Amino acid sequence: MHEAAPGLLVTMGCNGKGVAWNSAIGRLLADRCQGRRIPIPMEPIRRISFRWARKLYTRAATAHHRWLDARG
Repeated sequence: MHEAAPGLLVTMGCNGKGVAWNSAIGRLLADRCQGRRIPIPMEPIRRISFRWARKLYTRAATAHHRWLDARG
């Protein structure tokens, strides 16, 4: 959970469990919006390292696995 700006709360990184996580966390976010303390710390939003390489890596990995698939 992050506080992107004062009063702007964000959750992300659900890793395939988004429905369960966001259903559970909704009450906590509402509590936080009303000024109550919640048991989950707010983390700063950090930049993703090597984000610029994501497309390059994805293309290379896809080509590699296609090559492996073609070999049988």
